[in-house]
Parts: sequence; structure tokens; C-alpha cells
Amino acid sequence: MKKIFLIDYMIFDETNGGSKFDKDLVEIFKELNIPIRCFQLKNINGKIIKLVNLINLLIYLFHQKNTIYFFRHPLYLSPMFQKLIYRIMKLRNNKLAGIIADLEFIRWKGFNYWYKDMQLIKHFDYIIAHNDAMVKFLKNKGINYNKIINLKMTDYLVNNGNCSKRHLSKMIVFSGNLGKSLFLNKLKKENDINISFSLNLYGNGFSKKDETEILKYKGCFSPDDIIRNMEGSFGLVWDGDEITSCVGTLGEYTKINNPHKLSMYIVAGLPVIVWRKAAVAALVKKYNIGFVIDNLLEINIILEKLTEKEYEEYIDNIMILRKKIMKGYHFKKAVEEVITSKENI
Repeated sequence: MKKIFLIDYMIFDETNGGSKFDKDLVEIFKELNIPIRCFQLKNINGKIIKLVNLINLLIYLFHQKNTIYFFRHPLYLSPMFQKLIYRIMKLRNNKLAGIIADLEFIRWKGFNYWYKDMQLIKHFDYIIAHNDAMVKFLKNKGINYNKIINLKMTDYLVNNGNCSKRHLSKMIVFSGNLGKSLFLNKLKKENDINISFSLNLYGNGFSKKDETEILKYKGCFSPDDIIRNMEGSFGLVWDGDEITSCVGTLGEYTKINNPHKLSMYIVAGLPVIVWRKAAVAALVKKYNIGFVIDNLLEINIILEKLTEKEYEEYIDNIMILRKKIMKGYHFKKAVEEVITSKENI
């Protein structure tokens, strides 16, 4: 069967983590020598242009047959048009291989809306899912286990293999969409809590005037530049409204997804701190690349007891893992698993 990576976006925002995920997929399929077809439906000014591009996409799909379509899920379209595209793809003995970026309904509305994500995913012949927890979740919601390929860890491509030498300290990095990271508001009330560490913040949604003794704003960088500019000893993976647990819709979502920031921290040479109930906690413990916590206040106690030797073990393990992540090992392996599937021989 022919193989095509179908994209409906172009890379514009170089400071956005979501764009980094999309950009890396393009680079990986180039390296795998799989043709890429682009019908831009994202970041378009004008409904007429978007409609013309959509019609051209539908015409193109209608005339293709015996093809494995790889694509980022979700597409940058309404669920109605996504379903239409999937049905047309299936008309002429084609296979659909969806690479999950996010389960959007669960992410933004909560687990009660899981069925809306499944209504789209059920069309796929192959599903590249984030991790063990997401694989189990999809299976429990009726998705055929034989369709699912476990990515295990999200990659983060960089050309420059260098990263800063890290040393044990109480300086922690947090990067991402700072405006939606509502737990930071609780840390602003430093007089009400006893915290001995500081957080260096990177991303949009925060400013210098909001700084406190705990929170220090370091700016916003491109996905490549941020690797070289992170100052700290650990990278924090945390989401939601509170400091005592990852609660709220976004916090609960971490139970099944791979936050892209985890891979970014690893490539930056940073050991990580993650919520104990997060899906990625299993990876942190398996590879011994940091520690897990129930609430942010536990960081004080753990850092007080952590030895230089233990920290160096984290660093050694990080350096082994980052070599795979920065070269796209996990994505390439998952794509090749689809291609070599017995159904495609």
C-alpha cells in the first residue's frame, strides 16, 4: 500500500508547544521518506479560502485508493467534517492511522465527554496512543486493542545535542501556557504557605510584575531556544487549579496523556517532578529520572533529603533517554509498526 502523511496545518507560531508537536511530525515523516500532502485548514484568513482547501482535500481523497493515511488527530476541523473526511478515506480500500495529539473533548470538558472523542477515533484502523494509561482507557471504552500502538513517550526533536550541565539546587523550572496554569495563583499567596523552593517560569500568560519570592518569570522562547535557556535543577509537570493535587479538568486529563513538557525537560537535561497519579509517573519511576509527589508542598521535604549522588543518577538516566527523544525514536518506531503490520503485507 502507498503511504501518505496528510496534514491540514502549516507551522507559524514558533513559541507554541502545540506547533512543536506538529512540526516534529513533519520532520519525522520526511526522515522516513513518506510523502507529505498538505491542505491547509488552520490559520487561514477567510472562510472562502478554507472552504476551497477543504473541497480540494475531499476531491483528492476521493480519488486515492490502497493508501495508508497517517495524520495528526484531531484534525483542525469541526467533528462533523472530520467524520466526513474519515468516511471518504475509507471508500477505496484505504487505511487510517491516527496519531493522537490530544483527546480534545476529555481535555477541555472532562471525562464525562469521552464518547465524543471515541466517535472520531472509532473510524481509525490504527491508533498511536500516548502511553499505557491511554491504551487501557481506549480499550475500556470499546476500541479494539489490536488497533492501538503504544507510543510510550512523546519525542521532541532538536538539532543541537548540547544541554546545560545541571546541579542540585532548589530551583525548579515550569514551562507552558502559564495563563491556564491556575495553581500558580495559589503559589502567589506565599505568606499562606511554607515553600523553600523557587519556580522559574517560561511561556505566555505571565509577566514580570506578577513575580514573587517563589515565582520568577524568565520569558517566552521558541521550542528550540528554550532548551538552552532553562535555568534550574528540575522540571515540574503539573496542571490544574490546586497545589495539593492535579484537580480540575486539565489536572484530571494528566491521568492519561503525555504532557509535551516532560519530553522538553528531558531533552534540556532536567530531572522531572510529576504528580503521582499522572500517566507519566510510571515512566519517571521506571527510568529513575526524577520523583513523584501527591502535592507541591512535598517538594520541600524531598529536596531536603535528596543527595548529590541520587541527583547524579537522575542526570545519568536522563542523558540516556534524551538521545532517543531528540531523534524521534518513539514516533518512528510507532509508524514503522503500522507499516509492518500483517494487515498491510
